[in-house]
Amino acid sequence: ILVWATTLSGSASEAHVWTSRFDMFLPPDFARLLNEEIEYRLSQEFNGSPLSILFHLLLLVFSAGAAVRSFLFSLREIALAEETIGFANILWRSFLFIIPIIMFVFIASLLVGMMSYVSHVVSQALQVAWLVVPLLWLIMTGVMVGVLNGVYASSLIGHQTIRIHGWLGSGIGGALIAVVTISLTTYYDINPVNREYYGAAGFIINVLLWFYACSVCLLLGAQINAVKYLRQR
Repeated sequence: ILVWATTLSGSASEAHVWTSRFDMFLPPDFARLLNEEIEYRLSQEFNGSPLSILFHLLLLVFSAGAAVRSFLFSLREIALAEETIGFANILWRSFLFIIPIIMFVFIASLLVGMMSYVSHVVSQALQVAWLVVPLLWLIMTGVMVGVLNGVYASSLIGHQTIRIHGWLGSGIGGALIAVVTISLTTYYDINPVNREYYGAAGFIINVLLWFYACSVCLLLGAQINAVKYLRQR
């Protein structure tokens, strides 16, 4: 989705601006692969048939939607939701769910650009250049806390018999995601052992490790809210 959103953003120079903004929030291997894929797509001439375009679009929609839905089923288990849907409904929801996800990617892109501008302006006003990155991460973490709380409270997760939304778990989850991302990025810079030993497969190892760590943070935030709700009740 990032590649599609970036390559459709306008001119080649605008696409490079978007990728530079994404780089700050992605592990090095992930950011490098994203840049390489975008560079490859920008260098290609558009000559695809309508059937091929339709096939790849449906493949993107289904795979991305199914992946996000699988995460929501994990949240559903935490909330002890009692809802059973058939296989046909799973396929249908996988297609439908990607629509708000694509919109969120564009909104997130605009937010990153706005926050980058604000952090640079504030840092220049204070005449402290090193403050740009910490201030940007602080703003992004605050936004992430609000997004997580919205996701936990969303009806897309399903009926909740135990409440899993709340600012405590959302704050801890958002902060942990920021810490995990910064820590893994630092680790990859210091010790690129996976890339050296496994080559291209090392990228998959690093990205899956990052996904796994972020997923644990998301689920931990929901679990904290669930335990807090049970104890208060």
